[in-house]
Amino acid sequence: MKTLQATVLVATLTLTMPIASSQQATSKTLDLERLVSRAQEGYAEDQLRLAFAFQGGEGVSRDLAAAAYWFTKAADQGNLVAQSNIAYLYLAGLGVPKNGQLAFKWFQRAAADNYAPAQFGLAYLEMTGDGVPKDIAASVNWLTRAARQEFPPAQVNLSVLYASGVGVQRDQAEALHWLKRAERKHYAPAEFLLGTMYETGDAGAQDYGKAFAFYQKAANQGYPMAQNNLGGLYQRGQGVAKDLEQAVKWFTQAGQQGNALSLANLAILNMGTYGFKRDDRAAYFWAVLAEHVQLSGTTPAPGLAAKLRRRLPPEQIAAAEADAENWLKEHPLSSEGWDLVELSSAPASLAARH
Repeated sequence: MKTLQATVLVATLTLTMPIASSQQATSKTLDLERLVSRAQEGYAEDQLRLAFAFQGGEGVSRDLAAAAYWFTKAADQGNLVAQSNIAYLYLAGLGVPKNGQLAFKWFQRAAADNYAPAQFGLAYLEMTGDGVPKDIAASVNWLTRAARQEFPPAQVNLSVLYASGVGVQRDQAEALHWLKRAERKHYAPAEFLLGTMYETGDAGAQDYGKAFAFYQKAANQGYPMAQNNLGGLYQRGQGVAKDLEQAVKWFTQAGQQGNALSLANLAILNMGTYGFKRDDRAAYFWAVLAEHVQLSGTTPAPGLAAKLRRRLPPEQIAAAEADAENWLKEHPLSSEGWDLVELSSAPASLAARH
């Protein structure tokens, strides 16, 4: 059977967390009483730090409504980071009701002051028509402005538009240019997409060695799609010596983050493919998980669990399904924070290749 890979095919924007993390915004020894006091007195920077603390649950219980309240307080004073953060919360419906128009309002304020994360947010809204009329040309403009400020999420998505010819003339060289600029900052989605371009030959000559190197960089940062594709290279022995133990390792790490492709690949391996020892019960276990976790509304290996079910006696079916249920309780199937708002799986999509 074919390995299920993630490839560059979709030209919609992926909204990635663009602002400073709460670890950067708050100290490890948070003086909560003093911080609250200063926030209440109107100090915008302290309002921002308190918002991050509530958002990340650092020194306080996680409370997105409280985070939204303090982001708004700081945003009202013109703090650009706060304006972008409250916009993202409105866009996601986290701590506040989902509202594309309010997201647009706050993104627009910060974007007018040339704040790249807000420009990126505006690009998303203009591209999707969420809260504003859809305007591809305006989206490309905002995306380009953010990319020129060396904002990696904008650079990656601008690359996708050039690769797909959406809003701009299709230009693979320009797509590669923006990916390489984002990769210089060790941005995992850029490393992953460069890997796919070298694996497919979209970067010029097909080069599995370079694909392996870029996938490995992104996989080591915990990026699940890169972990899946890295496992595929180990499984097939492309760009690296064939090593099924390494393939299982990377498929498992990606699967633990909810990557349905990797869960399906583990099922396929346990069916005895690529020289792996056949274990139908284990294959069924992974196939059940793959069907439970769907990517972009598409089951990566439709019918696989049903096929494997026919091979097993009832007691093994029941045991595998119980194991899958327990596994799901232990693994929340969430990514390591790559997306604040999971609005699409772009710039990757499902494809099956040898």
